[in-house]
Parts: sequence; C-alpha cells; structure tokens
Amino acid sequence: MNINSLANDIQALSNSLQENATRAINQHVTARNWLIGYRIFHYEQHGEDRAAYGEKILETLAERLRGEGFSYRNLNLYRQFYLTFPELLGEVKSFLLANLPIGQPLVAQLTWSHYTILLSLKDINEINYYINQILIIKLSGESKNADYNNLCCEKNKNST
Repeated sequence: MNINSLANDIQALSNSLQENATRAINQHVTARNWLIGYRIFHYEQHGEDRAAYGEKILETLAERLRGEGFSYRNLNLYRQFYLTFPELLGEVKSFLLANLPIGQPLVAQLTWSHYTILLSLKDINEINYYINQILIIKLSGESKNADYNNLCCEKNKNST
C-alpha cells in the first residue's frame, strides 16, 4: 500500500460513513415529522383546550415553538404527512424501537466526545467504569450536556 491508496481508502471510508450518517439522520427526521403530525392531529381531535384555539392551533404552536424550526408551514406539512400516510404507525414504532440504545453496540451508544475522554484514561478498569457511567446517565434520560459535564467533573475529581 502506498500513500495514494491510503488516502483513497480513507476518503472512501469517510464518504461511505458520511452517507450512512446522512441516511440515519433523514430517517430520524422523517419519523419525528410523522409523529409530530400524529400528535397534532390527535390533539385537534381530543385536546382538552383545543376549542380555545380552534383554527389557530398550528399558528399557536408555531409561535410557541419559535426558533425550533417549526414554522406554521412545516407544522401543517407534518400534519398532512400523518393524514396522508397514517399506515406508517407500525413502521415508525418499529423504527423507534430498533433505535433504542439497549442492546446496541458500544460504538452506537457513545459519542466522539465520550471517546475523547476515554482516550485520556490509561487503566482498563477506569475506562470500563466511565463507560458504565455514560450508559447509566444515558438510560436515566439526562441531557447529553449533563452526560458530558458529569463525566468530566467526575474524572477531574478522581484525578486529584
């Protein structure tokens, strides 16, 4: 192998994994949009205070979710997506269940930020301890920032 073939190999690897990441993000966004449409539709049918908003449900939501990328137009598209494809419920459920972290390989559960912390550790027991801490934090539903910050704080406490 020469430097050119190494560079080509790395580029091909990077392109392939980037395409996979893009596809995975698109699948999650599609499931999210369908679920938002589902929730909007069911709120319109059964929401406790829906009468107070009447035709302005989507406008009110767009105002409250401002800055989140949820314009009136997008919310209407999500609702229309659900109404056009209500049969996707089973597929969306299956997709979400398949993407739960439990049972996935470690590489799918940890972020690059986690690995950069782990790379600074020398002892395998310490590495395993921090991996377990990351997974416990993730399963408890704490935010990713809390996950990273808790791990960094604990690592700093233990290293002093």
